Amino acid sequence: MVLFWLSISLMTVFSSAYDTVTVRTKLGEVLGLRRMVLGKDLYEFRKIPYARPPVGNLRYEKPQPYGSWEIWIHGGSYASGQGSLNDGAMLAVTGDVIILTINYRLNIFGFLSLDGLPGNYGLWDQIMAIQWVKDNIPSFGGNSKSITISGESAGGTSVGLLSIAPLNKGLFQRAILQSGTALSSYAVGKVTKSVSFQAAAYVNCTDNQAYVLAQCLKEVPASALYSAFRLIQSGTYLQFPLAPVVDGELLLDDPLNLMTNSSSGASMFFRSLDVLIGTVSGESSLLILILKRFEASLVLTDGIPQKILTNNIAPEISKICFNNSLHVSAAISRRYSQSFDYMEQTYDILNVYSDFIFDVPAVQSLQLHSPTGQDHGRQFHYVFSRESPYPLFGELPAWFDRNVNGPDLPQWEEYDKINGHFINLDTNISSGQHLHGNRMNFWLEDIPYLLQDRTSAALNNNYKYPVLITLTYVLFTFSG
Repeated sequence: MVLFWLSISLMTVFSSAYDTVTVRTKLGEVLGLRRMVLGKDLYEFRKIPYARPPVGNLRYEKPQPYGSWEIWIHGGSYASGQGSLNDGAMLAVTGDVIILTINYRLNIFGFLSLDGLPGNYGLWDQIMAIQWVKDNIPSFGGNSKSITISGESAGGTSVGLLSIAPLNKGLFQRAILQSGTALSSYAVGKVTKSVSFQAAAYVNCTDNQAYVLAQCLKEVPASALYSAFRLIQSGTYLQFPLAPVVDGELLLDDPLNLMTNSSSGASMFFRSLDVLIGTVSGESSLLILILKRFEASLVLTDGIPQKILTNNIAPEISKICFNNSLHVSAAISRRYSQSFDYMEQTYDILNVYSDFIFDVPAVQSLQLHSPTGQDHGRQFHYVFSRESPYPLFGELPAWFDRNVNGPDLPQWEEYDKINGHFINLDTNISSGQHLHGNRMNFWLEDIPYLLQDRTSAALNNNYKYPVLITLTYVLFTFSG
């Protein structure tokens, strides 16, 4: 059995002293490394360029094909970039798949958006990388008709957005979304335009003519642009300063509009995919770092004061995601203030975060994917009750096996809105129905009803579920 782990990027490098193997692709030869993992041969191909470096006049442009090369030598210890943060070797040898990670443009280089510069360059990079894989993966023994894209956190929101872009039809067949979906305020930027304008002004690019403005930004030193971004970014834990935007080409409309319109090309494409959506039970621990901004003297072991929920968390959620509705803010405070015990109140506040940021987007995405006709993919829901610092790449638990419905495991049922099946991946695996059912109903049924009742209007387009971005990579897996 031959197992591969590939890493492709926008930039290039390097050399190595490991045993080598050569693969001939359409574009030229690629020299890889061979090493042993768990008694199996693992072949690594790193730093393969899928696009020309986005510098000079290619800054703020869609990625351009790299072209061909004669011999490409990738490296090990000199590798850099987000795609190299995780070692895919363990998953490759235990999952019998080809693992591929990518780098793409980030922050002000990947998501700046102004007139004449529509943005979403990071997403276009991802699409070109997937296209490169589809075109070349047969040379590595992969099946170009069985491609799964997977991402965690920011990668999850990226996968979600790519999965509602009809132009990607046929590019991949499955999607794994971990701790992030398209239904989040982080998925689509609310302040991207204003932050981009401020950044451009900071580096003295202020011309009203789109072409002149774009050319100015292409000529500014990259270090100056990044410094501008660092100085003016204005995100909160509910939104990110620079993120993908509705551009009318890649992202045709707000994700919620696209996904709730079952006749739209976006919804039909999403529902045609097999999807696996999940969260981690310890997600709310990230809120601890955020609470300090509300009360610097906070000591978590003493509990979280209810006033932080009432005066800070609930109003901020309402302001950013529900048009500053006082009724929504009050409802959140009431729903998550049902105990007078200080420590139980602390858990309630932590649940606000994990529910709203992670679990609700996962559940609603699954509900919108659930079949309403014949042409649909399958969908499954999972919860990890243990979190690894390197998702999917660390030491795998003893129950990890390709057969998820093995004889010693509980049945993993396909998700549907009526039964809400999910599986809890812990030391002892268990299955369940309707994850946090009452709390999910509060966000998905009670809040929309409250808004309709108070305003006599349907829930507006700004109703989106946020997610905290902690990592900026996308993991792609391929079954051979």
